[in-house]
Amino acid sequence: MKLNYKDFHNAICNLKKFMKEQEKLDNVIKVISPSGTNVCEFGNEFIENYIDLLEKSVNDELKLIGWFVFDNDFGKKKLTLSINNKEYIISSEKKLFDIYIKTLNYD
Repeated sequence: MKLNYKDFHNAICNLKKFMKEQEKLDNVIKVISPSGTNVCEFGNEFIENYIDLLEKSVNDELKLIGWFVFDNDFGKKKLTLSINNKEYIISSEKKLFDIYIKTLNYD
């Protein structure tokens, strides 16, 4: 079964929502334990597995979903992606998904 854009979009939105909840927990930990490491690791393995599953579902050999989530901050940074000597500004999951369909021939 091929992953369509609606399902991809929902998956990215759910991941974004989970990471915002993780950030809230991190803020609470900072208040409760100001002298601690201030790093919330709860859910990190889930996030990594979730991204890995999404990458596999669209045959993402370049690991662009991980790049989109972490390096490009879900498109907020509007980073440029270069594929086949053509540059794409990736500012949303829709633009990223279109790269799979139109450029990388995801099937």
